[in-house]
Amino acid sequence: MLERNLSEERSKMTKEVKTLSAIAKAFGAKDRTAKADTLAYHKAFTNAEKDVQSEMKAEYMVGYIMGFAKLSARAAQAVHEATKADRSEKEQGAYYAANSSFSYHISRPEGGAKGAAKIGSSDLVAAAMRLVAKMTPAQKRKLTRLMAE
Repeated sequence: MLERNLSEERSKMTKEVKTLSAIAKAFGAKDRTAKADTLAYHKAFTNAEKDVQSEMKAEYMVGYIMGFAKLSARAAQAVHEATKADRSEKEQGAYYAANSSFSYHISRPEGGAKGAAKIGSSDLVAAAMRLVAKMTPAQKRKLTRLMAE
C-alpha cells in the first residue's frame, strides 16, 4: 500500500527529480553553498552589539519571509511584526522557516539551541531519582503502570 502511494506521488513529480535522495542531495548542496555565502554575515552578527543584531535579524527575517511566502516587502514586514496569534497558518509557517534559517545561517548558536541542557547519563538518572522521590503515591503507581507497558 505504502509503495503504491509513493509510486503515485512520484509519478506526479516533475521528471527532473524522481527520488527523495535526489531532492535531499539538491537541498544539501544548496545549504552548503548558502552557509559558505553567509559566513561573513555570521561573523558580523557575532561581533555586533545587541541592537545591531536585532536589526540584522529583522532584515533577514523580512527578506526570507518575502521569498518564502511570495510577499511584498510591506506584507512581509507586517508578518514579521505581527504576534503569533495574529498570523495566519501560512504566515506563521513562513515566520518559523525564517527564524530557523536565520539560526542556521547567521546566528549559528554553538552546541544547538541556547539553554540546551547537557546532562550526562549518570546526572540524568540522579535527576530522575530526585523527581521520583518528590512524587505522590498516586503518581508513583501511575509511573509503575506506564513502565510495565
